[in-house]
Amino acid sequence: MARENEKCPLSVTESGFQFLLLDAATQIWVLLRAYIEFAQTQGGVSVVSAISLLLQLGFQTPLRPYPCSSLSQDNQRVVVHLAQLGVLLLAQFSGESWYYPTKIAGHLGGNLGGSQAAEAREGYVIVETNFRVYAYTSSPLSLAILRLFTRPDYLLPNLYVGTIAMSTVRSALSAGISANQIVMFLRHNAHPHVAMRQPVVPETVADQIQLWEADMHRVKRSDVVLYEDFPSLESFHTVRQHAQDQGFLVWAHLPSMRIAVHASAHAGMREFVKKHSRLS
Repeated sequence: MARENEKCPLSVTESGFQFLLLDAATQIWVLLRAYIEFAQTQGGVSVVSAISLLLQLGFQTPLRPYPCSSLSQDNQRVVVHLAQLGVLLLAQFSGESWYYPTKIAGHLGGNLGGSQAAEAREGYVIVETNFRVYAYTSSPLSLAILRLFTRPDYLLPNLYVGTIAMSTVRSALSAGISANQIVMFLRHNAHPHVAMRQPVVPETVADQIQLWEADMHRVKRSDVVLYEDFPSLESFHTVRQHAQDQGFLVWAHLPSMRIAVHASAHAGMREFVKKHSRLS
């Protein structure tokens, strides 16, 4: 997440959007890898204990209570941290502490099977050739992601209807999200009714998103300073070579003997031109 200043709301960065494209099991392991690194440096727990507990949780039954007293002191500290991440639930009854692996913990050992696996993979997005998007979800997170690159039209209890518009896509692109990431998100979360369709996202929609991105990068604005009226061709070549060697050169035109350099380099280039003029 990133914030440009105190008055601007938080927004999703390119890396954050890439994280949202991952499947649930991979997302969990990304977070847990960060936790393991934290535990290794400043968490005060053994890395071996943390990893062994994580592997153990992957083969325990979700929502079934397990006594904390059966764990080592290190693992009991890890349990508290995992509860803060939503991997476990903690409870106390009969004077004893218990932990419950959540459904998230089931991803650790890859033991989601049958209907649970199908439900975990089930998508919710349908994209039509008229750029209309139908999302059968009530998840605030899913709706927030869709609003990054679609214009909201209707919001029903379990249905979001929006439109992929140039303005919203460009806004997402300006925030660092790429066209490929948008198309990948739509494909990854495709509703089962269209998941087997080829292509999942209509080509007209995918191609237009790519064109909007290409159009944004077709012209790049840069503040420059123009140098002209060189006394000789030799002087022009010397200044151009210096600007090129320093990485300041933006544009050069030999017939008119004009050079454009980055505005931030103007002070240094001006001193070089003055020094070269005195030596000539």
